[in-house]
Amino acid sequence: MDPARVGPQGARLRCAKCEAVFRVRAPELATPATPGVVETTRPDPPTPTPAPAPAPARADRAPSRAEVPPSADERGVERDRLVLIADADVDEGKRTAAAVAALGLQPILVHDGVEAMLTIQRMLPRAVVLDAALPKMFGFQVCEVVKRNDALRDTHVVLIGAIHHRDRYRRPPSELYGADVYLERPDVPDGLEDVLRRFGLAVR
Repeated sequence: MDPARVGPQGARLRCAKCEAVFRVRAPELATPATPGVVETTRPDPPTPTPAPAPAPARADRAPSRAEVPPSADERGVERDRLVLIADADVDEGKRTAAAVAALGLQPILVHDGVEAMLTIQRMLPRAVVLDAALPKMFGFQVCEVVKRNDALRDTHVVLIGAIHHRDRYRRPPSELYGADVYLERPDVPDGLEDVLRRFGLAVR
């Protein structure tokens, strides 16, 4: 059938055999293609992704009071009552600190040699009780540094032996890395009261 004879409304056709009537619609006219041009389907432009909001600038965190040990004046404690205890054993250190506090003194407890050295320089305690076997820096090394420092010449040092052996040292305490007193582990903390009194601390 000639498409030109089909109008916009279509056309009616009758079958010659069965006498049935059919309606034929007009064909849709395609847009003529431009010669030499390949038609492509242009994809929809991508939806732009919003840029993430800039993170708020992080202000430099000021060091907390716990990170910077205060000086004796800042703590409101008399230097004559300050006793630094450096013990690698946490439980033994707490026991010694409790005994020192019971004497009316102010104990400061640390657990390694580097921390002990920094605290001594910062707070200038009147007496220092050092475990000889401290981690990071041995107690006898801390003792040597203290005794060679003119600014710390008034700081008394008690060195605690790492191994109990009463006949281990025969030399005077002053020759043991410069320590004022040497105590064996079993003598701590009971032996500290007399030692601290001799150092001139305000023991009650």
